[in-house]
Amino acid sequence: MSVEKKSQRAYYRAQLKELKSEEKISSSKKLILHLTSYLEANPKIKTVGLFAGTRTEPYLLPLLETFFVERLAPQFYLPKITDVEQCLMHFEQVKKQRELVKGAFDILEPNSGVIAKHLDLILVPGLAFTKDGGRLGQGGGYYDRYLDKYPYTYTLGMGFHCQLADYLSIDSHDILLDSVLLK
Repeated sequence: MSVEKKSQRAYYRAQLKELKSEEKISSSKKLILHLTSYLEANPKIKTVGLFAGTRTEPYLLPLLETFFVERLAPQFYLPKITDVEQCLMHFEQVKKQRELVKGAFDILEPNSGVIAKHLDLILVPGLAFTKDGGRLGQGGGYYDRYLDKYPYTYTLGMGFHCQLADYLSIDSHDILLDSVLLK
């Protein structure tokens, strides 16, 4: 890991730590409203990769209940770590929050579900994002490895306003996102 990336990770982790709980909740609700409208307006999106979120990431799981209760498409899938040593994951279908268990790194993941063969949209967490799709992740490379296998899936970085960066150190293995939504 480069010194520059290490420094950027430390800076954005500190920024996220300073974000008040009320701000995270409010911003997460705004993200959910935006995503709900977007998904309803785009019925061709049938499969969505969602993330459960850590304490410093948006809380998007209410999307599961919204779309399950309304019996609307799309189907949601969440990442499941399959190999910590090799930093590998896949996405499994989830219909309700109660189907989730604490997995690697104490992040909620599917207990068991149908493995996604294709996703129309993947919502991607990160520590920081640039307007042009640059992303600074936690450093494990899980999303970069996964997204590298699915170059035609639309990717949307999701985060809070304090995560917008003018510049991020990007390496050749870092996958650029198609778009970024910060609230």
